[in-house]
Amino acid sequence: MMRSIALAIVCALVPSCAGGPSSSGAPAAESTSSGGESITNVQEQGVDEGGIVKMHGEHLVVLRRGRLFSVDLAGGSMRQISATNAYAPGHHAADWYDELLIHGDTIVVIGFSYRDSATEIGLFEIDGRGLIAHRGSFQLRSNDYFSSRNYASRLVGDRLVLYVPHYLGYVQGDGSFDRSFPALRAVGGSWSSIEGPVHASLAPRDGYAVLHTVVMCELGQRDALGCRAQGMVGPAGRTFYVSRDAVYVWISDAPHTQEGGVPTDAMVYRLPLDGGATGAVRAWGAPIDQLSFKEADDGRLHVLVRGNGHGDAMWAPEQRAGALALASIPLGAFVSDGRALDVATYRAMPQVDGSGALTNRFVGDWVLYGTGDAWGWGQARGGSVYAASWRHGGPAYRVDLGHDVERIEVMGRGAVVVGRENEGLAFSSIALDGGVQPVDRYVLRNASQGETRTHGFFYRDDGEGQGVLGLPVRGGNESGWHQLWHGSASVFFLRVSAQRFTPLGGLASGDAHLDDHCVASCADWYGNARPIFWRGRVFALLGYELVEGRVVADRVEETARLVLRP
Repeated sequence: MMRSIALAIVCALVPSCAGGPSSSGAPAAESTSSGGESITNVQEQGVDEGGIVKMHGEHLVVLRRGRLFSVDLAGGSMRQISATNAYAPGHHAADWYDELLIHGDTIVVIGFSYRDSATEIGLFEIDGRGLIAHRGSFQLRSNDYFSSRNYASRLVGDRLVLYVPHYLGYVQGDGSFDRSFPALRAVGGSWSSIEGPVHASLAPRDGYAVLHTVVMCELGQRDALGCRAQGMVGPAGRTFYVSRDAVYVWISDAPHTQEGGVPTDAMVYRLPLDGGATGAVRAWGAPIDQLSFKEADDGRLHVLVRGNGHGDAMWAPEQRAGALALASIPLGAFVSDGRALDVATYRAMPQVDGSGALTNRFVGDWVLYGTGDAWGWGQARGGSVYAASWRHGGPAYRVDLGHDVERIEVMGRGAVVVGRENEGLAFSSIALDGGVQPVDRYVLRNASQGETRTHGFFYRDDGEGQGVLGLPVRGGNESGWHQLWHGSASVFFLRVSAQRFTPLGGLASGDAHLDDHCVASCADWYGNARPIFWRGRVFALLGYELVEGRVVADRVEETARLVLRP
C-alpha cells in the first residue's frame, strides 16, 4: 500500500521572505529563466536545472565558492557589478552552496549544511542594475542531496522543485523508526517539526529506511513563499527526474550482490505538477541517473534500468551492476496502490563491454548508452555506443567508436558522443534520422574533459544543421577528480555543419591565482567551467575568469577578459 505524507512550509517560518531586499529603486530586468534565452544545457526544454551560472536580463549571475557575482554584459561590455555571500548575514559559512536558479528578480541558492544536517534555501533579490541583496533563508532538516550527476533543484514555470533525502534509521518492530522526521526553520531560528513517522511503503531488505521528500515552492508572488511537500518512505536508493508535467522519484532497494541475479525491488512515484493525485508502480531495477528517463508524447515514461543499480546518490551512478532493460510505463499505470508492472513493460537491451561507468541519454526517438571512465578509475579502453528506438521498437544498434563513452549530448537532430582514446579526447557525431549512423570524428590530442556534469557542455543550434559546441578541457592524463579543486585549461569549441566538425580552438584560462579567503564551498563539486552562448556572443567561464571571444573564419579569438573579484 502506497503511503505518503503531506508537509506544509509557510512564509511565517521565514520572517524576512515577505520583504523586498533591494536598496535600489532601479526597475528589475526580465529573467531568462522566465522564458528568455537559456545558457544551461538542460535535459528537458522548459525545465531549468540548478547550476552555477544563469542570466538575469543583461546580467550574468555566477555562484562560486560560497559567493554570488553579477556581471553586466550590456552594450558589448563585461563589467562586474556585485559580489556577495551566498548565505544569510551572520550565518556560519562552513556549508556547501551548490545550485543557482533565477525566477524573475529572485535568485534561489540551494545548499547543504553538514553542521546543521539541513538543506538550505537562500532567497536573494537582483535589481535592474545587477545589485544583489539577501532576502531570506530557511533550512529543512535532511541528509545530503548530492549526486555526482544529478541536480537537486528544478524550476518549471513559477514552481521551484527540490529533492532532499532524510535517513530515518532502522525500522523498529512496531514499524516506527529510530530517528525523527524532518523539521523546518528560518536560518538561526528554532526547529518546527513537520510530521510524525509513517510505515514504509517498500520494506528495505537491509531494514534501513529513508524519507524521500519532494518540495514544491511557488515563486510567482514576491511577497510570499508558499511551499508544499510530499514524502515517500522506502529504501535508500533513489533517482530524481522532472518533466514539464510531473516529478518522478524511483526508489530502489539495496542491490543484490550476484551479477545478473535477481533484480532490485523498486517503487516509482509520479507527482503531477498540476496538483493531481500522486501515483506509484511497483518495478524492478534502477535507473543509471536522471538522464535514464523520458516522459514522452506517446503517454509513457521510458526508463533505461540496470538490474542491480542503486540510483544516483553520491557516486552510485559510477558503479555498474546487472542486466540492462528499457522500461516503457504507461502514465495511466501510476495508481494509488502501486501495482506491479507487467513483465512485458521491460525490453531487454544489449549488454555493454568493459567495466567503466554507464552513460546514457535520450536523443529524439532514441536512447543511447555506453561505458566510459570520466572520473579516472582506469584507462581509456575504446568502446561502442548502443542505440535503441523507444518509439518504434526493433533491434538495438551498436556503433563502434574506438573511444570511451563519457558523455552523450543532443546535437541538433543527432547526437555527439565524447570520450577518451589513447591519443586524446574524441568527439563522434551520430545521425539518428532513419537509423543510426556515425558521421564524423574529431580527436583533440592530449586532452580530457574538464567537466563531467551535463552543464559543462553546450550546443548552440543555429538551424539548418549548423551550430557550435563548447566543452571545458584539461590535460590528457588528468581525471575527473581534478575538477573539484583545479580549473579547466580552456573551453574548446567545434563548429558543426551537417554533423561534421571543424575545430575552432579554445578560450584559455589565464591561470589567475586569487587568494579568495574561501570559507564556504571550497571544493567545486559542481565544477567551475562553462561555455556560454548569449545573444550571438561567446564566453568561457573558467573559475574566477570570464573570457569573451569571437569566431573569425575558423578560429575563436579572445576579445576581452574579466577576473571576478570576491
